[in-house]
Amino acid sequence: MVLAGDVGGTKTLLGLFEPSARRPVSKATRSYETTAYSSFTEILDAFLSDVPPSSPLRAAAFGVAGPVDQDRAKLTNIGWTLASTDLSSHLRTPHVELVNDLAPMARSIE
Repeated sequence: MVLAGDVGGTKTLLGLFEPSARRPVSKATRSYETTAYSSFTEILDAFLSDVPPSSPLRAAAFGVAGPVDQDRAKLTNIGWTLASTDLSSHLRTPHVELVNDLAPMARSIE
């Protein structure tokens, strides 16, 4: 299983996906009001409680509303700082990737 999400100042979207040859298969998605939680790990815990993975997480990736520098992200609208190493430890998964939420859109432009 792979965990992916979009972490914003207003809402956070999270989803569990199963790898597949063509594209990942969505197993579950949820939306959370970001400001209702004191930290991103609190949102992750709520999601994983709502939707326990059927197998261990192999990786996680999160688009974040803010700059990412050396595997650390500073969210501009909520004041949280995320570190991929901390999230990897919290999720007990070997790899966590943080990207600015605009980067995937920019990469999709031909």
